[in-house]
Amino acid sequence: MYYILCVTIGFIGLALAIALGAISIKLYFIKKSAKEINEDIKDIMNGDTNALLSLSSSDKDMCNLAITLNKQLELLRKKQLAYTNGDSEVKNAMTNIAHDLRTPLTAICGYLDIIESEKDEQKIKEYLNIIKERTLSLKNLTEELFKYSVSLDKNHSVYLQKVCLNSLIKECLFDQYEQFNAKNIVPNIQFPDENIFCIADKKDMTRVFQNIITNAIKYGEKDFSIKMDIDGTMEFSNTTSNLTNVDVEKMFDRFYTVKNCNTSTGLGLSIARTLVEQAGGEIYAYLKDNVFSIKIKLKTIQ
Repeated sequence: MYYILCVTIGFIGLALAIALGAISIKLYFIKKSAKEINEDIKDIMNGDTNALLSLSSSDKDMCNLAITLNKQLELLRKKQLAYTNGDSEVKNAMTNIAHDLRTPLTAICGYLDIIESEKDEQKIKEYLNIIKERTLSLKNLTEELFKYSVSLDKNHSVYLQKVCLNSLIKECLFDQYEQFNAKNIVPNIQFPDENIFCIADKKDMTRVFQNIITNAIKYGEKDFSIKMDIDGTMEFSNTTSNLTNVDVEKMFDRFYTVKNCNTSTGLGLSIARTLVEQAGGEIYAYLKDNVFSIKIKLKTIQ
């Protein structure tokens, strides 16, 4: 009996020794892994690198910790990159906007100075017409900036109602009649026989269509077409040789303007995208055979 008891105690002692040894080994690798993670994070955070954490240990828990930390590092890099790009984008935009506002203001001041000493009434009238044009340009730029700030405000007042898309688009086209006429463009309209309705804020949808139509007049070349399907899908198209696939990819970005256009803040289509998405719709653009198209899909009702 005494022998059995000794043997049992011996086995228990051996088991405890093995367990303690295993725990000691695990603690050693955990401590080593913690040091590696600590050193790697210091190097990653203090340097401009895309490196991730790496462990020499195969401890399951520490490996899972490293995987989780690596995911967080990747997310942090994406946010940092977005912030850096956004900061640069805003700085460039402010420079462009300042230039866009300063140019007509400088012209207005210059013509006002000329008028003060001008005696010819005909020339004074011409100068006043130029001043009027520059003033309207300023008004359009400031309104576009205001509309953009409003579109970003999630708390801006929205009045949802039943909107007839056929009628609204026609109204927006009629509002731009003079601009179409100045460029000798006759819009080609293809609508279904029945009216298509959606639930939206009419002011917001008006802004969407006006911005798209204005964009088409600005970049289009002698043509513009609108096609609407029975399911509410709308396609706005115009021929252009001024756009590239790179332009199209960035067309909805804030403040993006095509190089040969210096009369826009580059917010029109960004506003359109924001408002369409707020209405639960989809919008995208593509370029094919020099034809630029914008497609919009809204949720329709009977």
